[in-house]
Amino acid sequence: MKSVFTLFLITILGGVWNTIQAQAELSKKELEHAFQKGAFYTSLKLALQEPEKVYKLKLRGMQGHIKRINKQLKIAQDSLVSIDTLGVPEKRKNKIKSLLAKEVKKLKLEREYFNLDSLSKLTKLVVLDLSLNDIPALPADLGNLVNLHHIYLDNNKLTSLPKSIGQLKNLEELTVRKNELNTLPDGICDLNNLKILLLDHNGLKGVPSRFGELDSLQVLYLNNNFISSLPSSFSKLKLLGSLMLQYNSLSESPKGLTSFLELKELHLEHNNITLLPNDLGNLKKLKSLFLNKNNIANIPESIGKLVNLKHLQFSNNNLSFIPNGLTKLVNLEALHLDHNEIPSIPEGISELINLKELYLDHNKITNIPKEIGRLVDLHTLFLSHNNIAILPKTIGLLDKLSELHVNNNEISEFTHGLGYLNQLVTLHMEHNKVTAIPDSTIEGMTRLEVLFMDNNQLSAIPDSIGALPRLKRLYLSNNQISKLPKTIGMLKKLNLLSLDYNQIERLPENINSLSHLIYLYLKSNQLIEMPESFSEMYNLQHVELNDNPMKNRHKNKIRRKAPPKTIVYI
Repeated sequence: MKSVFTLFLITILGGVWNTIQAQAELSKKELEHAFQKGAFYTSLKLALQEPEKVYKLKLRGMQGHIKRINKQLKIAQDSLVSIDTLGVPEKRKNKIKSLLAKEVKKLKLEREYFNLDSLSKLTKLVVLDLSLNDIPALPADLGNLVNLHHIYLDNNKLTSLPKSIGQLKNLEELTVRKNELNTLPDGICDLNNLKILLLDHNGLKGVPSRFGELDSLQVLYLNNNFISSLPSSFSKLKLLGSLMLQYNSLSESPKGLTSFLELKELHLEHNNITLLPNDLGNLKKLKSLFLNKNNIANIPESIGKLVNLKHLQFSNNNLSFIPNGLTKLVNLEALHLDHNEIPSIPEGISELINLKELYLDHNKITNIPKEIGRLVDLHTLFLSHNNIAILPKTIGLLDKLSELHVNNNEISEFTHGLGYLNQLVTLHMEHNKVTAIPDSTIEGMTRLEVLFMDNNQLSAIPDSIGALPRLKRLYLSNNQISKLPKTIGMLKKLNLLSLDYNQIERLPENINSLSHLIYLYLKSNQLIEMPESFSEMYNLQHVELNDNPMKNRHKNKIRRKAPPKTIVYI
């Protein structure tokens, strides 16, 4: 009989609770009003004075306020205790005590306005923003705020979330970025309306086994944690459009990854992944795929089916070849394959007609196919740190190229094709074996601003160097140059000239025409003196002339006649 009565009581109470909960939830009309017209309250004190009107709350600097109040409260309480030890007349003492008691009461009341436990009174909240507050913990009854749709808790000091968070059935967005979370409550898996979950930059080592029950998720950030594996239920997250898992300790790609058919953005860089699923090509909506800094040796051929892919990064892996499938990615705009073991570039790379950025540096490439000239939209090309001996003439067809890196190779010829790159702004060709720069080539590079030709075998600078009116930095150290052409004085915008470790015996008298020059490096040359015009280089700030065969009297003269702002190392 007792058990029947108990069951009856539970049923009655359960019905009452459901009624209360239903009453607590906002009507569709009020919810619409809350999002469209409800203004943000930025003071908990004001919010608590009219809780029925509060739909959105945004608080900042709470911990700072609490520290200030606690400090003032301690001073007032200590003063109350110590007042009896002072030689103050009784009447005056009582008056001071009364004032201090009022101050203590006032401060305690003020502190309550920064106590998050009072959030439970704001039952109509739909948006709660507590980011940037250094909050160490949240109220245990946070789950009672059943109308919450959006919660922002970024940049705090949270180590855990309240178990009651699973009661927030209407929650659509939860961000807890840059905190100190080390675990997630199992109840978080009950948020079946959650669409956006951002948990990056925490200390998470894993997620609950039921995590896949968050089957409404569209955006998930778990990057910059310590996650080494994901539960099998992860494969249920079929609606994911954006998945961030970079900077973790994953040894394999997520379970069921290739069934996430809505996925548009996937970040798995900086993990320990060695293999990719053969059916990676199923992710046909994918636009960005980042897999750099892993231990991947092979790219599956099915990658060629990712026809919507625009950004692909496989830098810093163990790739030894480029699959033919990759050359079918006709919408690709950025391709990063640097820091691998790739020995050659397939001719089919010419099919990537929308490519704007190509990174192939730090590989073992010996030859650049002439077909590279068909990549007419290319504006950035990195081929440095390879074993390339010749640049194809067709490189001159890349008429949108603004940045070219071919340094640290075996190139001996400054190919004529470079002269057609009239949009080129930066050229890195240092650490090669170039012996000469043809006049007819350099004069075509009219937009060039930065030229690195140091550590080559140049014996002269072409007269046409003066045809580079935009040049700002010129690096020519560690060559065999014996003199500078007078036309160098035409480089009116030049602010850095590096000529260390050459065979220069004298500078042209018109060196002062370099009116914007700030840095001049001439260490270890054959200079005996500086031209008289050196004293007129008024913007010059730093000059290095060490290890030149100058006599002391010439050194003293240089020091004496140096421009006022110039520091000379000699």
